[in-house]
Amino acid sequence: MDGFVVQAAGPGLIPWPFDAERVEEDVFALAIGPHGPARGRRGLSVEGCRILARQFRAAAEVRHARLTMRGTDSCPLDFHRLVPVPERIIALGATHPDARAWLRANWGLVESPVQVRILPGLKAGRRLPRGHRAIVYGFFTRNGAPDPVIRRLEEHYPTLVFRLTERSLA
Repeated sequence: MDGFVVQAAGPGLIPWPFDAERVEEDVFALAIGPHGPARGRRGLSVEGCRILARQFRAAAEVRHARLTMRGTDSCPLDFHRLVPVPERIIALGATHPDARAWLRANWGLVESPVQVRILPGLKAGRRLPRGHRAIVYGFFTRNGAPDPVIRRLEEHYPTLVFRLTERSLA
């Protein structure tokens, strides 16, 4: 299990390409919309839409820099370390349909889990044989469960037992 714990830790993100200029253009296009100021709609002026887009770009650049500065082992269960996204898929970008299809097929999700933590003090849910121990991870996912990741882990670590349990937040 110690080998798995070391192998599983990583930054917890997929290194998608980041294009700040594209972010600004996309936000401007959304802000201006099909019925923008030229069509008499009340709201932001064209210049106001440009300012909003620049502010959004600046915030996106700060967030991207913060994410890329995270430690190399800041996430105890990094799916990209365990089931790496191929470079050809990463090059497509996070929103490309082929990239999303690859993630869905290989991870069961279209984005990395969030708030991944080792949950100390929690047990495996049953009595373990003498000499065995458990490690319990907690994380949140959206729109799916990482069943394909669990299957790959079971193949790669045949001496370990993996169990995925869904818990309600209610």
